[in-house]
Amino acid sequence: MYSYDERMKAINLYLQNGHKASKVIEELGYPERHMLHLWYKEYVASGELHKKFVAKRKKYTEQQKEEAIRFYLEHDHSLKQTVRALGYPSESMLKYWVRGVKTETNPVAG
Repeated sequence: MYSYDERMKAINLYLQNGHKASKVIEELGYPERHMLHLWYKEYVASGELHKKFVAKRKKYTEQQKEEAIRFYLEHDHSLKQTVRALGYPSESMLKYWVRGVKTETNPVAG
């Protein structure tokens, strides 16, 4: 789902931040915590990540982003409920989008 460079960037941040997945996800907006741990396991086991590019990460339109954020805000600020109802994006991506909206509207928040 992610390119080799994107995965390596995540692994390097993970290592730099003392194995704190939340810091990586906060900064990059990806991957899911579980996926990061799988990449890390692969990296530790082989000293490298596989280079085969599987698929590009999904791109969402501004309309899709706005719809997801609106649903999230109107439904008890529930990441899981929003993702289940809409079928997209991942919880970490939605969290990233919501954080961006808070930052744009209030530079102190976020």
